[in-house]
Amino acid sequence: MRLLTKRELQMMTALWHSENSLSAKEIGELDPEISMNTILAVLRKLLKSNLIKTDSVEMSGSTLMRKYVPILQEEDYLTSAVSDKALKKIVAQYISESDTNEDLNQLEILIEQRKKDINR
Repeated sequence: MRLLTKRELQMMTALWHSENSLSAKEIGELDPEISMNTILAVLRKLLKSNLIKTDSVEMSGSTLMRKYVPILQEEDYLTSAVSDKALKKIVAQYISESDTNEDLNQLEILIEQRKKDINR
């Protein structure tokens, strides 16, 4: 998967963190510095890339308004955006900075569970 551009990531973050589907207008209200033309262009690109989908079409005054939801989940994107090498460094850093056995025990449980799943 490719990395998202700055603007794509802004739109996706807005959608990921919203409990409801959002329209272009609602996304624009979250960051008034982004022009509506930019928002619409980025949403079209995200739609074409199958990263978002139209959830509904509603009337807003006398015009139709599309509401969008993400197809790509934030966790999936973040996982794919971080290389294996970088991820190992992050985990190693987390382990070295853990100051309680509880943190390490939780990691150990996750690792053991994954090993069992792989060996099935």
